[in-house]
Amino acid sequence: MNIRRDFICLITILFCGLSGDVMACSPAPDYSSDPEYLKAHADHIFLGRVRSVSVNEGSSRVTIKFQVSRVWKGSRKSVRTVRTFVDDSACGLGSDFFVRAKTYLVYADQSKQGITTTTLSGSKESGDAKGDLTYLGKGRKTS
Repeated sequence: MNIRRDFICLITILFCGLSGDVMACSPAPDYSSDPEYLKAHADHIFLGRVRSVSVNEGSSRVTIKFQVSRVWKGSRKSVRTVRTFVDDSACGLGSDFFVRAKTYLVYADQSKQGITTTTLSGSKESGDAKGDLTYLGKGRKTS
């Protein structure tokens, strides 16, 4: 059982709601931004430089392409595409979070839509990730 996927399903149910009311994005009761928790719940963890950011207004999704340099979990591919939502009420990081040419530590999950990250995944700019990078260690080079 994947707790992270169960959490995303719970958020989706709450977001859609039977009453039609929109609910704000909020973490599960046991959520922690601690790197140990984030590592345990992510399907993919990598350090990558943003090559491009594009917004699809029709689907309210942001697509980010990364040049990956280090990997802790998931595929060792050197280029990765990650998606997030535009709207923060859907736990999306929005269209301004990832900036072209900046480097990020990305925590993400595998979904039917591909690799996704949210406000609760723990992704952050590399300069803000020193504690996470210390905890994670050296990682592996991409192939």
